[in-house]
Amino acid sequence: MEDGLLGATHYGTARHLRLSFSEEDVMGKTGTCSHAGTRFGWFASYVNTDAGDIVIVVFLRGGRPTYGPKAAEIAGHMYRDLYDHSFFAAKADEPKPLGEKALP
Repeated sequence: MEDGLLGATHYGTARHLRLSFSEEDVMGKTGTCSHAGTRFGWFASYVNTDAGDIVIVVFLRGGRPTYGPKAAEIAGHMYRDLYDHSFFAAKADEPKPLGEKALP
């Protein structure tokens, strides 16, 4: 499943995410639908980093420019902003999970 989710961001409908952010391998799935004349576009994504797991979901509602790939593009900007503000950097003072030993 991870290969498919990764393929969406590398080669598929979510590839526009990588225009803004390519430092980590983001996995995700886009979707587009409409109901009663209103379009919906969404992108659900996940990335496993040294700082922990990050999930971003973008849901759009609107007219013609609303679709899944646009939601992926917006998520790319969000990942870029998090990265630029060092959110992905492992924190030196964070306690290790139980069972792990800190290196001297």
